[in-house]
Amino acid sequence: MQRFFSERFDDSDTVTSLAELRSFQSQFCPPGIGPDLLEANTQEIQRRVEAGDAEARLISVLLDVDDEMAATDRASLRLAAMKMSATTRSPSVYEALQISLLEDPLFDQSETGRRPLGMDDATLREAWGYAVLLASCERFGHCGAGSLHVFRMCMPHHCRPGLDGRGYVRDRLSRDAFEEAQRRAQRLLAQS
Repeated sequence: MQRFFSERFDDSDTVTSLAELRSFQSQFCPPGIGPDLLEANTQEIQRRVEAGDAEARLISVLLDVDDEMAATDRASLRLAAMKMSATTRSPSVYEALQISLLEDPLFDQSETGRRPLGMDDATLREAWGYAVLLASCERFGHCGAGSLHVFRMCMPHHCRPGLDGRGYVRDRLSRDAFEEAQRRAQRLLAQS
């Protein structure tokens, strides 16, 4: 990571973040992930899709949606993603489904009417993206300080000792956007 981010290595926050990541990695990670492990992960996802795993299949379909798809089909896919995200036991699946609903062409513009006064579309979507993380952290309880999930979120530049999921989101957003993320997270949790 230091080689890749060498141009930012004079930034004290980056130095702190990289030190925190190295400390975490040294606890149990091998020196590097070889191409065999990466290939095995790719093959596992493909195996799940081919075996008919409903979660993998739906995520695969959501990734292929385009603007040419009929609005009724997109609405059906949104509903399927919401239902599956309410029942999944996987934080990764939950986040993938919810994030896909925030991206075009699946994003439902009719939901933006509940936005805070003066908040533009880009800020609203950003806050809602972070709301997915807050809801996932609350629902699955996997975002404590020093957790793998938090390190996945904060790396490479934003990690610090004691950072938890909520703190990470609070650090990334303005006060108004953080409040909107919290409101949205509560709405997402109510759907579960």
